[in-house]
Amino acid sequence: MKRASSAAGLRRERQNSSGVGGGGFKELVRQALEQRDMLTVDDLARRSAVGKRTLQRLFSEYVGVSPKWVIRRYRLHEAVERLRSGERLDCAQLALELGYFDQAHLINDFKSILGHTPTEFQKMR
Repeated sequence: MKRASSAAGLRRERQNSSGVGGGGFKELVRQALEQRDMLTVDDLARRSAVGKRTLQRLFSEYVGVSPKWVIRRYRLHEAVERLRSGERLDCAQLALELGYFDQAHLINDFKSILGHTPTEFQKMR
């Protein structure tokens, strides 16, 4: 029992020293949402001056999912917004702008979450 309380204390101490415990963590999530050029966990780690593994632990504790999952969702939301705007988009260009390795990765992510490819989604409008 003492070991568990020591681990919890150590975790709180680390979070407080990193500046991302509690309210600081909300700021990290806000940055991931609002800063459209933050496309990877490495980007988030660099900007927050917190290690990648620490981010993974914090997201797991406060959000219940990984930072990669959150950033992925934000990128997909951005893709949906762009597709809904009515402008004709090149999926390969959109994939690059959203930080995907290639068009196939964007299409796979999009279809796995929304059930349609970006092209199918755009035609439904």
